[in-house]
Amino acid sequence: MKRVRVRRAHLEIAAGLAAAVAALSPSAASAQGIRVDVTGSNIRRVEGEGALPVQVITREEIEKTGAVNAMELLNLISANNSAGNTVLSNGIGSLTFSNQTASLRGLGGPSTLVLVNGKRLGAFAGGISGIEGVNLGAIPFSATERVEVLKDGASAVYGSDAIGGVINFIMRQDFRGGEASALYGKPTRGGGGGDQYTLSGIVGIGDLSKDRYTAFLSVQYEQQKALEQRARDFSKTNYLPDINLNTTSGQSFPGFISTGGIGNPGFPDCQGQLSVGGRCRFDPARFPGAQTLPETKQTNVFGAARFQVSADWQAYVTGLYSHQETNVQIQPVPLSDQIPTTATATGAADILLPASSPFYPHGLALAAGVDGQPLNVRYRCVECGNRAWTDTNEAWQTVAGLKGSRWNWDFDGSINYGQNTTKERDTSGIPLYSRMPLPRCAGAEQVELRGGRARRAEARRVEAAVPANVRAVVVALVAIEAVALAG
Repeated sequence: MKRVRVRRAHLEIAAGLAAAVAALSPSAASAQGIRVDVTGSNIRRVEGEGALPVQVITREEIEKTGAVNAMELLNLISANNSAGNTVLSNGIGSLTFSNQTASLRGLGGPSTLVLVNGKRLGAFAGGISGIEGVNLGAIPFSATERVEVLKDGASAVYGSDAIGGVINFIMRQDFRGGEASALYGKPTRGGGGGDQYTLSGIVGIGDLSKDRYTAFLSVQYEQQKALEQRARDFSKTNYLPDINLNTTSGQSFPGFISTGGIGNPGFPDCQGQLSVGGRCRFDPARFPGAQTLPETKQTNVFGAARFQVSADWQAYVTGLYSHQETNVQIQPVPLSDQIPTTATATGAADILLPASSPFYPHGLALAAGVDGQPLNVRYRCVECGNRAWTDTNEAWQTVAGLKGSRWNWDFDGSINYGQNTTKERDTSGIPLYSRMPLPRCAGAEQVELRGGRARRAEARRVEAAVPANVRAVVVALVAIEAVALAG
């Protein structure tokens, strides 16, 4: 998709505040008959204090970027550093609950304040260490008039969550009429997904000076199709020997037996995976369905109304609702003594193949001098399918207030109520480690989960239809049948 960089601008905050003070004084008001609303600060200052670096992005500039949501726009702003922020691609293979955060000056979401019309949004409900802050997915992007980015610390005014700076999304207020738009985006490189659809509509009525009221409503729906890792040259493999890159996994398919250094019983038949250094290696990027970007569906609704109570007083109310659903999919689960789990006190679990199993490789074990010993397995459960889960995030906010001027003072009092919820649901390929000690091994007498406290259970004989090529791999069949999947 083509993107146009945002032009940069600077606003002299001190000069602007001084102008606002002058405009609000009785003499200036009578001379000019205008009123200035200051959204960039809560504290009046004098002109001699100097300027603060503020980048203002107008509606016209936003449309030129091609961005369709707040996350895409902020990724084009140089002050928003990729170090410390969280975007949808960060959610692949890690625990972020599909949060999207800003990171001014690289200080992260907890230190970057995000406002809508100068009002705080509720913090993300699923925030854990490193991904706290406001979820950018909750921003009503189609209703945005401009974005003001204060690129200096503002903790003295707003508190510690503004150490990195402030991003203020100013919504439309005086729009009248109706407007609808549809957007379809497709990656310039075909295949692998990544298509994007956006539908939005806005409607506004009323004139504050004539009708004494205005009302505005905006609705936007966005869908981002998943993009597979193997669909792009820069991400299609974890093995590039020309540049000494090898981040492949030893938890392979077929399985690897670490006891006695037996290795892969079926080597060099690696079932389509890599053969590196005399053993099978699992290349996560090459596996079908593994994602670079998840599939996301987003609905945002924003409404606002204002009523001119008198010449000096104005009542206002705004409402915001956001629903975000993200479907994440990664490679099949690794089962190994090298992978920490919650099933054992030590944090890792061994999958042991007993000598009594009809699939025990006595010839290889005898050659390695370990015949009769339980064999430790390191395995990638390809037959379990890809791991997948769905994150659902909802955000509500309602602001009602009254603002005006009296006795040479400006007043703005409001009630701000917000609620954020986060839910994550496993959909496939996620093993329930607590049930692994109860294997269902075809013909095997025992598979023992070791680590901390060993637990033994009587195995149940279950007939299983397993492909012949999988039967030839000793570890594969046993490990597959040993996993009890959640849900």
